[in-house]
Amino acid sequence: MATDSPASLIGVLNAGSSSLKFAFYEEEHLLLSGQVEGIGVRPHASAAGLDGKPLPFPKFGDTPPGSPSEAVSAILSWAREQLNQRPLAALGHRVVPWGSSTFGSRARHPGAACRIGSGGPACATA
Repeated sequence: MATDSPASLIGVLNAGSSSLKFAFYEEEHLLLSGQVEGIGVRPHASAAGLDGKPLPFPKFGDTPPGSPSEAVSAILSWAREQLNQRPLAALGHRVVPWGSSTFGSRARHPGAACRIGSGGPACATA
């Protein structure tokens, strides 16, 4: 049975104490990436699209994020617009329990485990 539905989207977050990096993939293809730095002090964001060209990231407004978790809302809202409202199949937070190429899932897909390779993430769900 043929389907015209697009491939699943996967989001990856990597939060530090004052920064948050993000990437969104369709299968192994990177669609969007970027980061928010200076969180809690003077946050500023940068992002790039499919071709690596810079994309405008919305300003944070009168109440900038005070922590990486507060920046997630702005990133997800912006990414949803950039990705034409397509839903994410999984959203994971990178952790490093088994080396620098592995991340585990957090909020959106509790059974997922993913490994980042040179072509992007490869994920399996339990």
